[in-house]
Amino acid sequence: AFTGALQGKPGHFELAQNGTLFLDEIGELPLHLQAKLLRVLQERSLFRIGGRKPIALDVRILCATQKDLRAEVQAGRFREDLFYRINVIAIRVPPLRERRGDIPLLIEHFLQKHTQHTSRELSISPEAIDLLLRYSYPGNVRELENAIERGVTLCQGEEIQPVHLPEEIRAGTGFCLPPSPLPFEHSLAESLQRCEKFFISQALQATGGRKGKAAELLGISRKHLWEKMRQYGLESE
Repeated sequence: AFTGALQGKPGHFELAQNGTLFLDEIGELPLHLQAKLLRVLQERSLFRIGGRKPIALDVRILCATQKDLRAEVQAGRFREDLFYRINVIAIRVPPLRERRGDIPLLIEHFLQKHTQHTSRELSISPEAIDLLLRYSYPGNVRELENAIERGVTLCQGEEIQPVHLPEEIRAGTGFCLPPSPLPFEHSLAESLQRCEKFFISQALQATGGRKGKAAELLGISRKHLWEKMRQYGLESE
């Protein structure tokens, strides 16, 4: 229901009649809506807005959540009766970090998904794949998809490189600065400037000199990027 609604229209439950309705992140459902959902599941029927006759339902319900619903019940954030109503068959899907064998297949799937409406044919370098395989993915599969989508967006060539991946995935390996003959040849400030110049140069190369994309890759504004380019004499890149 919503403000101004005057007549009923088929909702998700009706549209899923004789089929399956997927309720994602059910652990986020507010308590007042949990009560309404429970009533529909128990009575196997619903009323449309303004309707006077119940509409019988024959729908299989499939729910998903990243939360521990038992703990949510104990904390009073999830109804116990609704929990037992939906917890008929529970299937635990391990987090991505526990099934790394799926990562190459998911990489290929997301790569096709985010390039299917373009004429581009992209691949991923072995170095980038190695980083993706070793990352822990606290954001699970969605984080992997976001990383691939970012790579597709930022890559201007034919192969996604580590520089196109999010910083948190590159962390721990990152870029290798040219080795110095002495470990403390430069002061901390000078070393940081050399590192900053190197990162900016790499970002410009990775984006084909497109300043907007390079700024996005570096996580800074376009104006800030221009200032740094002038500071380090990179205007011609």
